[in-house]
Amino acid sequence: YLKDKNKIKLPNKSVIITFDDGYKSQIDIIPILEKYNFKATFFLYKDCIGKYQICMDQKDINYLIEKKMKIANHTEHHIYMTDYKNNTIKKELQNNKEFLESFGFNNVENIMAYPYGIEDERIKDIVKEFGFIGAFGVSVFAKNKNDIWNIPRVLIGENIDNFYELFK
Repeated sequence: YLKDKNKIKLPNKSVIITFDDGYKSQIDIIPILEKYNFKATFFLYKDCIGKYQICMDQKDINYLIEKKMKIANHTEHHIYMTDYKNNTIKKELQNNKEFLESFGFNNVENIMAYPYGIEDERIKDIVKEFGFIGAFGVSVFAKNKNDIWNIPRVLIGENIDNFYELFK
């Protein structure tokens, strides 16, 4: 839709399902998504994957791809982007992009989610320059619901049970 709004008509009750960070518990959601024929995008950051017990590993990411889920950029180290200089931000985006593309370019969405939902105009400009077609924030920080460089999302939080409750 972001690529060509004129060719795609969204249903009135459209949603995008996204998950951030790459926590292992998110793998357990796949059967629910499949039950309703839903797809989701998982915003992953390289520094989490395979490093901590609570995070997905490469096998989990391959499973997401096998199940036709998409993966997308969330920076390499999950940084507060507004605290860093442009070159560091670009390096974070590039390193994470290359890591995600190692799982197969066709599975990587050309969008990103700002870590912590935090951005400003400088960060948006870098993201645009980097070639993304849109970026996700958090609804709490969204100033304009039509801004494709800070698409608002509803934060469910760390308790994955909140997601399960939506499907009861």
